[in-house]
Amino acid sequence: MAENDISWLDRFFVARTIADDGVPVPQRPTLNFAGAGVDVVDDEANNRTNVTIIGGGGGGGSSTPSGSGFRHVTAGVEDAAARDVMLGTNDVSGTLPATKGGTGLGVADLALASGEALVVNGSGTGIETASIVDVVDGVGVAGDVLTRSGVGAAWRLPLSALGDVGGRLTLQSGTPVPTSNVSGSSLFFTPYRHGGLALWNEPRQQWQWAVTEEVLLVLSGLSSGFNHDVFAYLDAGVVALEIGAPWASNTARSEPLSRRDGVLVKSADHRRRYLGTLRATSSSGTTDSELQRFLWNFYNQVPRDCYVQDATSSWTWNSASFRQARGQTFNRVEVVVGLVTPAHGEVHITQSGLPAGTGVAMWPGIGIDSTTVNSARSHAQLQSVVATQWNVAYAVYDGLLSVGYHAINWLEAAHSSACTAYGLVGQNQAHMRFRLLG
Repeated sequence: MAENDISWLDRFFVARTIADDGVPVPQRPTLNFAGAGVDVVDDEANNRTNVTIIGGGGGGGSSTPSGSGFRHVTAGVEDAAARDVMLGTNDVSGTLPATKGGTGLGVADLALASGEALVVNGSGTGIETASIVDVVDGVGVAGDVLTRSGVGAAWRLPLSALGDVGGRLTLQSGTPVPTSNVSGSSLFFTPYRHGGLALWNEPRQQWQWAVTEEVLLVLSGLSSGFNHDVFAYLDAGVVALEIGAPWASNTARSEPLSRRDGVLVKSADHRRRYLGTLRATSSSGTTDSELQRFLWNFYNQVPRDCYVQDATSSWTWNSASFRQARGQTFNRVEVVVGLVTPAHGEVHITQSGLPAGTGVAMWPGIGIDSTTVNSARSHAQLQSVVATQWNVAYAVYDGLLSVGYHAINWLEAAHSSACTAYGLVGQNQAHMRFRLLG
């Protein structure tokens, strides 16, 4: 009898028991293998029946999760590392046991909320859910960075970018700093250093970085002889300009400004960012010239010169009281500023007097919003010591201009009726020059 043969005595008298992991199960005359994962083959050559369980310890697959938990097996080797546990949809019901202590991870714990992740717990014995970041605004726009917001984070424009406005207001297209006198009804916001600026986005309740090419606004509905503020805002995502209401007076706004995160905006509407101030010369225009600097920039300020010259050859004055030079109202320049602004002014005249040594002298001055009060910080008076002696006199102003419109007057005073001032004679050019930032 072959070794593997079963004798007729063994078939009838030797008891055989079917068990599951050593635990006997009810004994039946027939043993049936069923299921898609079971393969039964009669091996006549070896006098045996081969039963193959696909995915079992001898196979190369991995076990399938069950309701009571599972172990992960790869190539016959159990691997309990969490990183090797691959969970698909509906793969787990019940509890996923911890392999190195802890109480285990329930199915409900796998349902993560927005901003949560699975992390190792503080003791290192298991896994738990934790909030990693709360993104208040999940959609950023160009220029935004992810910054801390309370216990979470949000997409926000960096505060360092709020003061960076790249353009200037101008009356000349493509020229942020005109070098000649300009007047007109077309107001432009023209890129100077760049074309970007931060504007308040009301629906998002935060600043938004906007980049633009030159923006045009055709002036209309202005109050001639009044100041108006100029604002930028977002119109359907596009940068636009807006003119504010006329000021209540030459030096007081009717619509106050306020600050949001340090940025000057219209108090009643923070979407309107303040760019500067103009003074209307008509209902549809203004000017930016040496005699009338009526367009003032708050950002990217550069020195802007004013200049007035009297072309009269000569004139006399005999009073120690100040008046406008030669008694003419045009011997002045006019400016508007939206905020307190530093300024510098100078007057230069040539004088002579007859007779010599009799206290003949003349001195100039600068009157800020006055034709009789000298505001110059220093001036010089030169007395004639010989007949018809020519001397140079000057006045200098350095100070701060307050908010609003200002008339800068060229003034003069004298000691004697014999004192003569010379305007435009040969190379002599009596004049006043005034410079401000804007």
